[in-house]
This record gives sequence, structure tokens and C-alpha cells, in this order.
Amino acid sequence: KQWYQRRVRGISADLVNAGPTPTLTYAVLCLSNSLDLLPPGSESVKCLPAAPVKDPSELRASVLCKLAYVWLELGDPLQAIKPAQSLIEQDTAPVHLRLLGCIYAAEANILMDKTYEATCCLSRDLVERIKHSSSTAHGELEGGEEDNSEITSTIILNSVALHCMKRDLNKAKRILVQHLSTLRDDEHPLQATMLLVYIELRQGNTENALSILKQQQCS
Repeated sequence: KQWYQRRVRGISADLVNAGPTPTLTYAVLCLSNSLDLLPPGSESVKCLPAAPVKDPSELRASVLCKLAYVWLELGDPLQAIKPAQSLIEQDTAPVHLRLLGCIYAAEANILMDKTYEATCCLSRDLVERIKHSSSTAHGELEGGEEDNSEITSTIILNSVALHCMKRDLNKAKRILVQHLSTLRDDEHPLQATMLLVYIELRQGNTENALSILKQQQCS
């Protein structure tokens, strides 16, 4: 498979003796080193000449999030799934980073033709569990309510697209209509409208699809 052939092999040996370069491959080395240097648990980290980091859990979550993203950009979902899954399971991480972990894990699974696993990464139960555990740990949702809502919306729309890929159009439509019912008409993202048009067309409801498009043009 293409993603397997493009895996970065022997990254430490290749890059330790090379000068720093602004490349994704070098980013993997830097981020991997960051994880190795961070202590397990909540032990403070010295960052001379700056002040020490008292709780490195958020820093670790940020590194995991970036590492998953870089591996995806390098075309290696097998490597990307590891930090993404670790991020999802990190209860002390900010909720917006854990939700991004869900998106990255789902994308990695899709690239590996694992649609069921991808669907699990985007499930409503998992999203709600992450929100609940993070709010319990931090007292409130971190990352900004608006950011969290936007990421949650992205997860829901990606889940709808996955169900379309699996030809489970009825479930895709049910999830999408339920999500749109929580938004004002002027808040409907274009991706949601196009998904709804696609579902209506696949189900043979041409008039409904045209009606949705006309409403979109008038808004």
C-alpha cells in the first residue's frame, strides 16, 4: 500500500547528524524527542531560562496532537493512530485536543480501510464521554466553548460522511437531521447541506434535493 511504502524509516539515524530543516520529517523527530523528555505523570518540568511547567499533561497532549497530524501529512496512518489514540485516552488533556484526536484517529483508520473503527472514533458516545471526563477533571470545558462546538460539529459531519461510505443512508440522514435541528438556519455549514443533498439524491428524492439547493441559494 502507498501509505506503508511512504513510512519514514530509521528516522533518528537519518536526522540526528543532519542540520535542522523545516520539514515534516524533522518535525516527527522533534515531537518524538519531546515525548521522550516529558516525565510520566504530573511531575513538573524545568524549562530554563523560562519558568518550569508545573503540570506537563497539557503539553504532552499538545505534542501528541501535533505528532498525529504530522504523521497523517506524511501519509503514514499506522504511525498516526498511535499518538491519536493515546491522546483520546488521556483524561487530563483539554477536551478540544482529545476531540481532535478523534478526528485524526478516524482519518487514519479510513486510510487503512477500517471504516468500522473510524466510525467508533467519531461516535456520539465517545464524544460525550470525553466532554464529561474533561469537565470533571478540569471543572469546565477547556479550549473555549466555541472551539469545542466547532470540533464537535466536524466530528458529527465526518461521522455522517462515514455512514454514507458504508451505504447506511438512513442512519446518516438521522444523525445529520438531528444535528441540524440544534442549529439556526444561518448556522448550517455548507458541508452539511451538501451531505443532505447527496443523501436525498441517493435515496431517489430528487425534488427534496432541489428544494434544499434552492433554500441554500436564497440564504
